[in-house]
Amino acid sequence: MTTLETETRTAGQATVVSLAGELTINTVQDAEAVLRAAAGHDRPDLVLDLGGLRFMDSMGLRAVLHARRSVVAKDGRLVLAALQPTVARVLDLAGLREHITVCSTTDEALKNLRPR
Repeated sequence: MTTLETETRTAGQATVVSLAGELTINTVQDAEAVLRAAAGHDRPDLVLDLGGLRFMDSMGLRAVLHARRSVVAKDGRLVLAALQPTVARVLDLAGLREHITVCSTTDEALKNLRPR
């Protein structure tokens, strides 16, 4: 059985959501609920800390893209942080690296989001 752990916190103008475990068809509903809530916060920007995410399938990728769409619709920005190689590979195969900002750490992602 696959599991997904989530943690949400605020940092300045951003909401940081940490995902750990596996983001798959079996866990995507939990992730989508957390991401919807995070995108609904009064902070416009969202950082997804994926340092603990071991695996992501196409349903997980879809959840990330939906979160991005929600954040951008509110004039916010989405940044992914601390991608594991298996997750980075999914983004690369989907051709999304050029469309989504990726940073090495959550701190780097938050610095990237400093006021425009």
